[in-house]
Amino acid sequence: MTYDLKVREHFPCFAQTKRGGCKALKRKYDCLECNFYKPIRDHELDQERALKRIDSLDVATRNYIYQKYFK
Repeated sequence: MTYDLKVREHFPCFAQTKRGGCKALKRKYDCLECNFYKPIRDHELDQERALKRIDSLDVATRNYIYQKYFK
């Protein structure tokens, strides 16, 4: 999904740090031109969708994912 300039100006990116850096790219970057830009609200919704998707999987697959990524 692409976000226009008005959205980028009014909603901070989920990866933006207080000092103006970027947690996603691990360096200082301008969110107005970044391809990884995503508002905090959209990032949280994506995280919820991902967890729901994982919870919908069979038990063996779900346990494998939890052990690999959430341990």
